[in-house]
Amino acid sequence: QPCVLRSSICIAGVSSLQCGVGLQCCMECDNTCQAADSWFRSHRDNFCVGIGGSCQQESNYCAGSYEAGMCGGPAPRKCCTPRGTFSVPLPHFIVQTILLVVIILTNSLVIMVTILDKELHTIPNIGITSLAVADLFLAVGWFVIQLLVFTHSTTITNIDKNLRHVQDLAFVFEMSVIL
Repeated sequence: QPCVLRSSICIAGVSSLQCGVGLQCCMECDNTCQAADSWFRSHRDNFCVGIGGSCQQESNYCAGSYEAGMCGGPAPRKCCTPRGTFSVPLPHFIVQTILLVVIILTNSLVIMVTILDKELHTIPNIGITSLAVADLFLAVGWFVIQLLVFTHSTTITNIDKNLRHVQDLAFVFEMSVIL
């Protein structure tokens, strides 16, 4: 098993054997392994490559961060993305946060006025209120996601795989608003 520079990519991953400072020991990758890697690069790695990343076994060194779900192949084969790929600039975060807070407050106001004013208890107003509730949940969901992504500078599922459900709920509420 050859020792290569730490910055080199080992197709099958890095062995636990020690090679020396700045070096790593690649695991053996036969013809089948190389053919599979080539097929994944041609057919399943487009999203990762499109954002400037590289699909590789996560045992390889990555100067940025590993992102799951962007590469073909086994689970340890992930996208090594450059630093800052998923970071949100502070001015954008502030503007988005202000807009989301305005949406949350506006929808809360619509809901409260409709609940408190008995004259508004009509079918059309109940429909509008239902839309406001869905939009409110959507804004809260995206606010939570945005806050987590900004804080951690990565995708929501890399923070915690269970947070995928928050994202799924936000999409459900978004579809409710659209329909």
